[in-house]
Amino acid sequence: MAKLFAKPASREKYLDEPTNDLDRDGRQAILQFLRERENGVLLISHDRECLDLCEEVRELSDRGLSKFGGGWLAYTEARELALGKIDSAHHAAEHSLFR
Repeated sequence: MAKLFAKPASREKYLDEPTNDLDRDGRQAILQFLRERENGVLLISHDRECLDLCEEVRELSDRGLSKFGGGWLAYTEARELALGKIDSAHHAAEHSLFR
């Protein structure tokens, strides 16, 4: 973790599951680092608290790479809305086929 906080602070950081296997103090240090970071961070994580600190979330799925503005909460809301639209379009297509 010492390398993470080392200078130069201007360099981008790439963090892959940075809170895994950390105690509470280590996890809080990572969260504080993310809150105070002024430069770019590529964060790969399942930690929702970390993800909620992000300015955007990108999801890689079988449909490709999708970009969502905001942190975790914004991502879940936008994703639900998008899935609802897909579901509505699917039902409309089925309805028109079986008329």
